[in-house]
Amino acid sequence: RGEVETMLVDELIPHIDRSYRTMAQSESRAIAGFSMGGAGATRLLFTHPQLFCAAASWGGGARSGDSSLVEAATAAVETLKQRNTALLQIKGDADRPEGNQEFAEQLNRLGLTNEMIVLENTNHNLGLYYEKSADAMMQFLGRHIRP
Repeated sequence: RGEVETMLVDELIPHIDRSYRTMAQSESRAIAGFSMGGAGATRLLFTHPQLFCAAASWGGGARSGDSSLVEAATAAVETLKQRNTALLQIKGDADRPEGNQEFAEQLNRLGLTNEMIVLENTNHNLGLYYEKSADAMMQFLGRHIRP
């Protein structure tokens, strides 16, 4: 595990659950991010399926030929299916969506719940991602969070 992963999993999430009125259970916890944060959210969903029910990635890369995410999903596939864990990938059409589309197909072959949205006329720009898909992201996460 890397330092950021350790900090998020071992320090930040427990701190939030101690400090705020959360529902401190995976069914009520989702994670999302943009760019490297989106890739990290995806990785955390598959490497820590006991912590999250869903993740959303804005512009996070899933590179063709990078098997580590597929390996993580495969290793946790039974837990992910049992918990009905879900992933949303949102990519701009000018933000190299091909690797994410391949990754989505691999998740489909594993029988994992995932959706992919490709935004028209969108490069790697957080403002454009937000403008064009914030509502879709929030609706997706809201459908998968359970009290």
